[in-house]
Amino acid sequence: MKATISVWILAFLVKLCQCLQWRESIFFLTYNHTLINHKYEWKTVSSPVFCGRDCSSDRQCASFNYHISNKSCELNNATRDHSPADFIQLDGSAYYDMTRNQYTSCQMWYTAGHRDNGIYTIFPAGLTDGIRVYCDMETDEGGWIVFQRRQDGSVDFYRDWATYQSGFGDPSGEFWLGNDILQALTKSGQWELRVGLTDWENGTAWASYKEFAVSGDLYTLHVGSFDANSPAGDALAWHNGLNFTTKDRDNDVFEHLESANCAVRAGGAWWFKGCLSSHLNGIYYQQGEEPVAHGLQWQEWKKDWYSMKKCYMSMKELV
Repeated sequence: MKATISVWILAFLVKLCQCLQWRESIFFLTYNHTLINHKYEWKTVSSPVFCGRDCSSDRQCASFNYHISNKSCELNNATRDHSPADFIQLDGSAYYDMTRNQYTSCQMWYTAGHRDNGIYTIFPAGLTDGIRVYCDMETDEGGWIVFQRRQDGSVDFYRDWATYQSGFGDPSGEFWLGNDILQALTKSGQWELRVGLTDWENGTAWASYKEFAVSGDLYTLHVGSFDANSPAGDALAWHNGLNFTTKDRDNDVFEHLESANCAVRAGGAWWFKGCLSSHLNGIYYQQGEEPVAHGLQWQEWKKDWYSMKKCYMSMKELV
């Protein structure tokens, strides 16, 4: 069975023989695959770690294959991105791609030929150390950065301002990527937003916006160009132009009671008005029917007493 994952496998600091500088080599693994017709050196080593060491110290090496059965290491002078027709399935083999290009989004990974959902490292402008994100490579032509997911209530989303700034949870499970990262990503270029919803009868719906950004010190939401074909309806128009609110930082617009904090009232954090038409960071309930305006809310699809079973929010750079 094919099992393909993209993970941090090796990170070596390697001394370049000519200029005495150091560079970091990052490898990504694909199980049960190999690259053919580009081998320039072959050797037997006890572990792919040693194969990766040799590849990272050789400027000719762009990728390598490791065959588990005979412990053979093949150094390649090309990658699967350069020769996709030579990238074939072969059980018992592992392909490692040394990425010298620093992709800035999941869309760039997708364009380079990567089609598997999972954790990837991207290097957006201003975030030179890179960030690990979950890339959805299957939905709506792929290339989506998932920045929020709810699915089982395993993570508490009733968090403070600082925690929402930096992000929390596990990108493979329930998580919030972080407001600082959302701000940095959407500072340049044009981004679209996709919201995916699942109810307790396992029905699904989505909402799409061709304009999405989070800006300023208060992480103001900007959404626009709603796709009228979206079956979930537009539950973010009510929140457009509003600042982010958490239980300890009240930036909402509550016309009837100035001292009220919608994050406290709804048990989450969001771009609240007075208070909400949507709220996907609310309390996770184990059933659909719950108190009015509580839970995972998207009121244009379900009424204000209904809490979703699952949801996610994702973004993609428009190119």
